[in-house]
Amino acid sequence: MSIANLRQLAERAEGVEGRQADRLDELHGRIRTARRQRAAMSASTAGLVVIALVAGGAFLTRSTDETKDHNPVETPTRTPTGIELPTGQVTVEAEIGAGDIRGWNLVDSRTNAQAGFQGATDLNLVVETGELYSPQSHVKAFCQGDPDTWWVLTFDLDPGPGSTDGGLANGTRGMYGQCSPDDPATVPATTDNISQDRFSADPMAYPIRMFVTDAIPAAARPCISGGEDAEGCVVTHGLVPLENTEATFGFGVYEHKQAPRVLDVLDGASFEALAIADGVEYLVDRAVVAAPGADQLVVTLPASDQLRIIAVQQRETKPLERCAESIDIEVVDAKTSAAQMEEFQRRCVNELELRVDGVLPKRQHDWYLGEQQTLIPPGEEHVVTVDVIKNDPRNVRYAVIIWEARS
Repeated sequence: MSIANLRQLAERAEGVEGRQADRLDELHGRIRTARRQRAAMSASTAGLVVIALVAGGAFLTRSTDETKDHNPVETPTRTPTGIELPTGQVTVEAEIGAGDIRGWNLVDSRTNAQAGFQGATDLNLVVETGELYSPQSHVKAFCQGDPDTWWVLTFDLDPGPGSTDGGLANGTRGMYGQCSPDDPATVPATTDNISQDRFSADPMAYPIRMFVTDAIPAAARPCISGGEDAEGCVVTHGLVPLENTEATFGFGVYEHKQAPRVLDVLDGASFEALAIADGVEYLVDRAVVAAPGADQLVVTLPASDQLRIIAVQQRETKPLERCAESIDIEVVDAKTSAAQMEEFQRRCVNELELRVDGVLPKRQHDWYLGEQQTLIPPGEEHVVTVDVIKNDPRNVRYAVIIWEARS
């Protein structure tokens, strides 16, 4: 997905009255989802294997030069009392060293309480950071004040030479909301999700603008948030900053620098030490990898007073490719292409079933740590199983990754 595509996503985000945190997080999540989908698509292999990975859900994460050589040690998985483990599965422990845990870092900020900007109603800042509104960086805004005062924040996801005004003059969209007496008076800390998305975009200089104004007319709101209703909007959106304000407002730009990978399994599924999901920080603990060709994996989670996440990772294998090559349906039109895909799904693509204590758990979809992921609350010991419930187990390699909340 190109920058232009991401920009369209931002432009289509609907304006929402009320607290800005929800508005920003919604846009951030939508763009990150698009980036994850792009990563999954670009990692798929050619021919029928492409169909398998897209239609069958085998999302792939390739190893990169950023993977740190922690020399993980594979050991036979401990056999819990009363549980018979499949032969050949192994446990790989994460090796977390100094400097491996990297969260969000505040790159820069602008508020009307800072020296030189006290009482300002219109703030501009050019920030050099990794790609804005990707897994690399995002904006957090606040406005403490009377709800009769509204704010507008605009940014340019694809800034050109000399672009310094945050995009308002050239039509780049943004977001808006009402000030609130419950908002903080400084840039709020961020707890945005950190998943395992890979990114490598070079830093760019992004112009960002935020100002306070009177109540935004309903007709002007699509001009800020974009979408089909924005057609014909004037480039200034018809809005002007207030002459003065008692509101305290501003924004900060947070960046997550890609961290070394401390756990590497399945020939390229590698993980940073830290993940954040729904505001909770987790450290990767270990992986349990099924033996090649095994139709089941069994993991015992000891009793714990911490939240844990279990996530299933999977990879295609050479037998899957051979299965794809054995399908004798020539593609000459849309009908034969659909028939080929259907046959490939039927004969080759695996389905994995995750269970906790024999029960299908609630799936979590708002963050990405694996193809199947679920939250394990604190408490007693649990038995986790993953079964291959469709097609030849030799067609897939799979593992359970275990994350534990930081105490």
